[in-house]
Amino acid sequence: MKKLCSVLLVMLLVISLVGCGSSPTGEVVKSKKMDAIKIGFIGPLTGGASMWGTNAREGVLLAAEEINAEGGVHGRPIELIFEDSKAEPKEATNAMNKLVNVDKVQAIVGAIASSCTLAIAPMAEVSKVVLLSPGSSNPRVSESGEYIFRDWPSDALQGVKLADYAYKTAGYRTVAISYVNNDYGVGVKDAFTDSFETLGGKIVGVESHEQDATDQRSELSKLKATNPDALFFPGYPVDGAHGVKQSREMGWDVPVFGPEIFEDPSVIEIAGDAVEGLVYTRPLVETSSSFATAYENKFDREPGIVADNAYDALKLIVEAMKLVGTNGEQIKNGLHVVGQNYKGASGTITFDSNGDIDKPFALNKIQNGEFVRLEGQAETKKTAMSGETIKVGAIAPLSGDAAFLGVGMVNSLQLAFDQLSAKTGNKYVLIAEDDRLERAKTVSAYHKLTSVDNVDIVITISSGSGHAIADLGEQNKMPILHIASDADIVKNRRYSFTHWVTPDAEAEAYLAKAEKEGLTSAVAFTENQQGAFAIRDAIIDRNPGFIIKDFVVEPEEKDFRTMILKAKGAGADTVFIMTLPGHTALLVNQIREANWDVEITGVETFELEEDPNDVFEGLWFATGSDGTPNYRTAYEAKYGKEPVLGSPNAYDWGLILVDIFEKVGRDKEAFVDELSTLEFKGNLGDIYVDSDGIVQSEAVIKVKKNGEIITLA
Repeated sequence: MKKLCSVLLVMLLVISLVGCGSSPTGEVVKSKKMDAIKIGFIGPLTGGASMWGTNAREGVLLAAEEINAEGGVHGRPIELIFEDSKAEPKEATNAMNKLVNVDKVQAIVGAIASSCTLAIAPMAEVSKVVLLSPGSSNPRVSESGEYIFRDWPSDALQGVKLADYAYKTAGYRTVAISYVNNDYGVGVKDAFTDSFETLGGKIVGVESHEQDATDQRSELSKLKATNPDALFFPGYPVDGAHGVKQSREMGWDVPVFGPEIFEDPSVIEIAGDAVEGLVYTRPLVETSSSFATAYENKFDREPGIVADNAYDALKLIVEAMKLVGTNGEQIKNGLHVVGQNYKGASGTITFDSNGDIDKPFALNKIQNGEFVRLEGQAETKKTAMSGETIKVGAIAPLSGDAAFLGVGMVNSLQLAFDQLSAKTGNKYVLIAEDDRLERAKTVSAYHKLTSVDNVDIVITISSGSGHAIADLGEQNKMPILHIASDADIVKNRRYSFTHWVTPDAEAEAYLAKAEKEGLTSAVAFTENQQGAFAIRDAIIDRNPGFIIKDFVVEPEEKDFRTMILKAKGAGADTVFIMTLPGHTALLVNQIREANWDVEITGVETFELEEDPNDVFEGLWFATGSDGTPNYRTAYEAKYGKEPVLGSPNAYDWGLILVDIFEKVGRDKEAFVDELSTLEFKGNLGDIYVDSDGIVQSEAVIKVKKNGEIITLA
């Protein structure tokens, strides 16, 4: 599995849209500006796979035109440098050498042929240059390095689909295989063979041929002699078309099926009626209508296979640059951030840790000289709205002791909107109001946001703030997304949802750690606030005898010495602190000043409160997880500091609300219905909303060690 951390420098490439020269190899599409960012392209612009390369080239040209028209990367235009691989590894290696060592590019769209991508991947790793392939499918690409990405799915997935079709749908029990002898052909052959034999099928003959081979009669004669139920043909367009045509000329009327290479006009031009009825697979078609229209307007034809993937590849690279910077490590890390639920021309893209995507394959057929979808045809993507401004109201503590909590929430929401707004065509405007965690101010902020600003949705943080406005949301039918632990906020309410580690999860994690440390009893200091009470009650429910004495801390209290004196006499193993920022450090300091050498434990406020004197050093506590490394990288790059607790939840809410608004528009009832059945891959993992409107999150144990907050295994 790829590692997602190492320090790299990547050399930049240049894209521009005033052409110079007609030769596809070494072609530079230049910008008139001198400080352009260079980005390379490697693909088959001549040879038997040239249609794929041409499609991809046109996709990146369209993307570059749009990017530069929108200001490039923070004012710097991009300049594309095209290199022809001819779908041959040696040519791809030469192209890679030129792009990296002469042109000094930082990122490359390509290669397309798997054999080419695998050939240049080691060079990309050594040079720390990002490769994003719009067409390579060999399963070995998954393990080829941390700088290698693709927005085309692996043949490991295609092999399963092809085998299911052959064995379950068509009823074939014996299959012969003729494959092109390169990494692509071998990858598809092996993936199909493994799946077909697992189902109970038998491979009765296997023959290879060279790329672009036009005479395959010898190999086909051997396969014909095995008398299979069908012929599987993982080749390239030219050799695939000639192979099928020659099988028919030999009088071999066997059913033929294969992978996506048959969706190429040259196949029909070469083979004609010989390929009529041929069934093949390709990734599920989700090409967006806006991309298709723009492509047709520019190139006077419909986009061909991989054109949308190549378009997305360049857009993703540029979005990563905008987010975190233009060196190799930044681009690589940025792709793991922007490449999460990215709404592209080719559909939704989510990179896993290997830089792969998981996209289903669908069956297709050549029928009456046309490429026809047999199943899985995704509807052309439509958004419920376009060019709209969505107002999002945020209520949070932006001043006072808990200000960093509110600032982290607002920053994370803005980060999510910045990443997604450009992709949606709609504008998401954040209007933040300061409540200082005071209920009266929370209510006033809610009324302003809903009555004056006319926001479409409200987000708030803390259980107290949530309780203050939850009923108002029900009365006004206003969706409210809470970042709070108290489940009572959403209980029996339609319009309220909460995303935080639940008190039950926090209590279980805390008690498990306490048992491991041999702690059997605690004195509790509990803030007079619903969230703190919820955690305390969850601990009592699970271990009624654990908390032997509980002191309730009022908001204005600063002197806890009397409480501490009483608590000291209780004889507990630990002090369990559940107070808000401003109280927690005071309590710890006053416990130490009382010469009470007791173990001090707590919950998330141990990392929420500023701690310049390290009073929390060595103390462990139960809390929520931090979110993905990619989110943290993006946050630090944008704001120059680490996110705080609750920030990852806010980022998730930002991603989720944009996703739902894009689906249903401004219809609040439809929004609530969609959110109630949500299944979403978020910053804090796979997210679903339970029947009470709670998004479950994992609880973890952390400790402050050497001034740093560390998550314990």
